[in-house]
Amino acid sequence: MSQLSPSEHTRLFSKLKNISAAVEGFEVSAYRIPTDLPESDGTLAWDHTMLVVLEASAGGVCGLGFGYADAATARLVADQLATVVQGQDAMAVPGIWGAMVRAIRNLAWRPFAKPIAAHDGGSA
Repeated sequence: MSQLSPSEHTRLFSKLKNISAAVEGFEVSAYRIPTDLPESDGTLAWDHTMLVVLEASAGGVCGLGFGYADAATARLVADQLATVVQGQDAMAVPGIWGAMVRAIRNLAWRPFAKPIAAHDGGSA
């Protein structure tokens, strides 16, 4: 594999700065995954894990994000955040993040940081 020269690197990344693609699709799913045996951390016991998966497409490319959260998180994303993200520039992550926070500001947004983090690839 060849490496880029500094000038090729600069030229390539200057082109990438000018890319924009509107979010065309946004799907959210929740999965209940049973554990092999009951699990516990000493304060709580459980027999399953919930996984929320987000798929966003823009510019013919699909991105995947996930987080461990209750199915209610998936419902919040579908009902409150999907319409906020739809049509936005997928490369403008800080702007989308701010729009999502504003969309749920009256819901006491701190507890809902996880669905936003799931969308932007971060962690809450």
